[in-house]
Order: sequence, then C-alpha cells, then structure tokens
Amino acid sequence: ATRQLAVEFAPYKIAANSIQAGVTDTEALRKIPGSENMIKNAETGNPNSRLTLPEDVAKAVCNIGLSNDHWMTGNTIRLDGGEDIFG
Repeated sequence: ATRQLAVEFAPYKIAANSIQAGVTDTEALRKIPGSENMIKNAETGNPNSRLTLPEDVAKAVCNIGLSNDHWMTGNTIRLDGGEDIFG
C-alpha cells in the first residue's frame, strides 16, 4: 500500500512512507496473547534497554513531515531504537 501511494502521489511531489514501530506498550498490545513475552524480549534485546514509546513515534512523524522531502518516498521506516538489530 505504501509503495502504491508513493507512485500515485509522486507527480504531486507528495511523499508516502510508513513507520514500523518497535514493541510499544499500548492497550492494543496487551490484548495480544503472549504480549508479556514480547515486552520482556524487546526490553532485553533492545540496545537502549526499553520499549518504543508513543512519543518516539510522534516525534519521528513530526520530523519526517517537517522535512518537506518528497524524494524520500515509498519506504517502510523501522522505528525501534535498534530492537531489530539482533533480530
């Protein structure tokens, strides 16, 4: 979907990207069976020793949006503090 939006919006110089956030402790996460293990694994496996916070995601969205860079488009941006490094 992101790549298709990027193609459709490119003529208008509008970027379309998506964010793949790391494990974030939200009500939605807590409804997933095994979420406690996901939280524990993320905390221990993340080089920053913490989960992704909603504020981390909000800050990234603002920074990307303020850049006015239409050339960065069609991407899935990992936003996890390095959680996926050791995958």
